[in-house]
Amino acid sequence: MVPSETEKIVSKYIKRFRLTPDAPLFCNKNGERLTRQGIRYIIQKYSKMANKNEPGIIESSAYPHILRHSKATHLVNRGVNIYNVRDFLGHESVATTQIYLTTNPEITRKTIESVAEKTVPESLDFFSEEERDDLLFFLDSLG
Repeated sequence: MVPSETEKIVSKYIKRFRLTPDAPLFCNKNGERLTRQGIRYIIQKYSKMANKNEPGIIESSAYPHILRHSKATHLVNRGVNIYNVRDFLGHESVATTQIYLTTNPEITRKTIESVAEKTVPESLDFFSEEERDDLLFFLDSLG
């Protein structure tokens, strides 16, 4: 199997710094294993710097999970199968992953329409134009 670009970069990093299998890959300023709190500190530090240069560019409540959520949302918006996103995130149930389907009303609408076309072809003509507009307005209000 051909190594990915990420694998090549990490391998080069490990060789360059002569890391052993039990050595931490990412360290804090004291050379100790980087903790969740350390990652949160780094994200908040650079969020504040970014907001200082361009106010409002990043939410003030930036935290590590937002990176995970953003990546999953981008995958879903790009059409990646929800089961693959579930596996990527390490969720046990796809029900946990479904939150990422509801973040973009346009993606939700397209998903509903594609399923409707396959299951009940005449469903697209079931509602009047006004009723469809009301439904779209409602979906937009959720996001």
